[in-house]
Formats: sequence, structure tokens, C-alpha cells
Amino acid sequence: FPVTILLGDSLARQKNTRFTFGLLPGVLGEVYKNDKIVSVVREILGNDLALYFNRLMIKDPDAPDSVTPHQDMPYFHGSVNKVTVFVFLSGNHKDDGGMVFVPNSTRFGLLPRGNLNLANLPKIPYISPDLGPRDVVFSDFFTWHWSWPQKNKIDRPIIQLAYQESSDGSWEDKFMSGPVLVSGQWKTNNFVSAKEAERIVTGK
Repeated sequence: FPVTILLGDSLARQKNTRFTFGLLPGVLGEVYKNDKIVSVVREILGNDLALYFNRLMIKDPDAPDSVTPHQDMPYFHGSVNKVTVFVFLSGNHKDDGGMVFVPNSTRFGLLPRGNLNLANLPKIPYISPDLGPRDVVFSDFFTWHWSWPQKNKIDRPIIQLAYQESSDGSWEDKFMSGPVLVSGQWKTNNFVSAKEAERIVTGK
């Protein structure tokens, strides 16, 4: 999956970083509907599901550095009861800049924004699964994770999906044009985008 093809005209990359903003084109924008993925998320969150975001992340020769250990939840809004799904379009391997996860790190709860200093936890267990194209990993927004520096100069695109209960009307407008119901029924009439939430907090 060459990244130059995946990006198309609907996505914009933030300089030489792993982030892209905008709507995923074509079949990439439909991955969140995949029956196998949705069925697993239903087992976790129930039948009434909404999409919080749908985005593409990239590691390639323009952004080969490691991603430091962190937790996703402090950087987003809405309820904390979110499930994230990483869809590895080219697989997950250490020398390609693969991702790493810390099992059971949710027990530490919500932490402040910023990089996690794992030097204070030298025996902390982690897993860096060796995965093939289109393999997936399910976690939640409290799970600590990071990625290795890239030694093999390849394109390593990942689709990251975030789901939540449909009683939560939050959604991330950097990657979506509006709230998206995935399964069941909406359980709220209140919808707040990330941009609107930021205005509420900052007044800007």
C-alpha cells in the first residue's frame, strides 16, 4: 500500500510527521464498518456504537523516529470509555518502526498529557507483536503504547479507528465531517466536535 497512493487529494500531512488530517478516501474510509472489527467492539461496548475518529498514521523515511511512550485519552475529549483499533496495512515489525503495547496499563487510569517515563518502571512488561498486512490490534484509550525507530526505510501506514458508546456524542472533526453511527441507535441528541470542545475550554 504505497502511501503516495493512499493519501489522495482528501488528506493533508502535517509537515514531516506521522499525522494526516482529513477524510480517508475510498475503501480506506469504509474500514470502520468491517463486520469482524465491529463484532469485537460490540462485545466490549455493546450494540449501540458510534465512531469517534477514523484516521491514517504514517511512519516512513520522512518520519522515521520512534514515538515515545504515551496514552491517547488525554489528547481527546468525550467519555473515557473508548476502544481503539489499529489496522496495520503493511504489517507491524520492529525494524519497520513497529508499535509496542503495555498490557494492563489501563490500571494506572488517566494520566496527564506528555511522554511517559518508563525508566522508573524498569520491569514493566510490553509486547511488540509481529503482524502481517491487515492484521489488527484492539486496545483502549488508556493503554500505554509507543513505536520503535524505523531502520527499514519503508512506508508503514496504519489506520487507527476509535469507537465509543452511542450515548457519547463527541467526535473528532480533524478526521470526520460529522458524527457517525456504526451500530444500533443513537442514545444522545448532544453532539460536540473536538473543535467545539476546545472553544468551550479556551473561549477562542
